[in-house]
Amino acid sequence: MFDFSKFQPKQGASAEANQSSNLRIQSLAPHVYHIDNNRQHFDFDILIEQYLEGPPLTLEKFQLPKVAAVLAKLHSLRLDGMKFITWQDPLEDTYNFVKKDIAHYEIRKTAEQEIITLTEQILKKIRPRVLKTNLPFKAVSLNHTDAVCDNFILTPQGLRLIDWEKPRQDDCTYDLSCFLAEPAQLWCSDHVLDTEEREDFITEYARLSGKNAELLRQKVRIREPMVALHWMLWGATKLCDLREARTTLELLEAHEEKTARYETLSQVESFEKLLEEL
Repeated sequence: MFDFSKFQPKQGASAEANQSSNLRIQSLAPHVYHIDNNRQHFDFDILIEQYLEGPPLTLEKFQLPKVAAVLAKLHSLRLDGMKFITWQDPLEDTYNFVKKDIAHYEIRKTAEQEIITLTEQILKKIRPRVLKTNLPFKAVSLNHTDAVCDNFILTPQGLRLIDWEKPRQDDCTYDLSCFLAEPAQLWCSDHVLDTEEREDFITEYARLSGKNAELLRQKVRIREPMVALHWMLWGATKLCDLREARTTLELLEAHEEKTARYETLSQVESFEKLLEEL
């Protein structure tokens, strides 16, 4: 579902739907049929869109070039003057994003102190990298921002992306970091890409996008740990919300079904592993 508060300037739902249709992402995303953002009956907007026939991505090796092609195409789209939310300073904005994640988590009654402490240690190690890097991070590409397996559908017409809730103008490395981050992979799959698969994916994306593969690797190396940490804290916060009955009633069943997945994301061992790898 598109979150229309994420677009600028703010307009009615119909205008926003027209704008998104003009993005030329029709070959990458479902068609939007109807939008209702009156919120008369629910605390959220209603979006009716095309059902895409096909299974989600499973991270098999033969699928990786297809993902590289879809993301390279998405990141090359001209925005034609459209105003999306933009992270003008992609690295600093990612760091601040994760700072907000831990702020939201630590106010939960059932938050685990060990996770809070480990997150603080991780951020302390990440901060100098953000401040000292001279690598070029530029907000020039449209990013999906939730590039995980469940949101890639293998249709008869080719690979498509769903769940366009938070598209953002950003450096292309946000989507790459999300796709490559181990917690994001574990959210949808038991399989985690190995070093060779990661390298091959970046090489193929670089070839298709015309970007420098080694520069992409260096940029992902800096940004991916923050994106991974975001996913881990997101899962930990969702667990707290379920324990504390914070979850919206209409969405409770859907979130309860994902409890095991939230637990996988938020294992203390995952925070420890991330810290050791920095």
